[in-house]
Amino acid sequence: MDFVFVTTGTSAITNEHIGTVTKSDKSSLRPQVKLYLQDPTKKPERWTTLQNQLIQEHKSYWDQTKEYVESKRNFLRTSAELVSTVLFVRQMGLAPRCIVLISSDTEDCWMAAQVNAAVMAPLFPEAKVVAERIPDLTLDFNLLKGALETVVNKYHRNENDPAYINITGGFKGTVALMTLLALRGGWKLFYQHDTRDEPVLIDLKKI
Repeated sequence: MDFVFVTTGTSAITNEHIGTVTKSDKSSLRPQVKLYLQDPTKKPERWTTLQNQLIQEHKSYWDQTKEYVESKRNFLRTSAELVSTVLFVRQMGLAPRCIVLISSDTEDCWMAAQVNAAVMAPLFPEAKVVAERIPDLTLDFNLLKGALETVVNKYHRNENDPAYINITGGFKGTVALMTLLALRGGWKLFYQHDTRDEPVLIDLKKI
């Protein structure tokens, strides 16, 4: 069984076309997102309704046809983490045992990770899908590889189990630290730009 770790950014909140899958009126979503991004504290209890609405909008996207969800012209209607992870797993024929969305220690990234996890879970019913927030991983981080490694090892306990790391989204510090872990563990990285039809596999053994 395969393990997939996903560095998570805020595209599940900020992608400009979220909420435009159907023709129904979604005019309240973008103004609420704008207010959320302007909120200096972003206390979760204040934004539960927005989080739930985002989850429903992303689920609406993934309820569409395979042709629709895999067309790059629609990718900005959902998150980069969802598109790249789902397409890569399908492309590689993986059977994930566990998918872990890695969040930095910021409120907006943590909300986005939870939204992604809630939407991804029913897409992979055989997998455990979780979001993990890395303590103190902010713009001021100082080589918190230990904290990140602790979270990774919480799920990936057998070094012989294949692991893949999706570095499409996320705080660049998280990407750098996950790449170090991948190098040490012989894991593979993958990435997808929103203008590409499919993810690109990065085999570190060949670099």
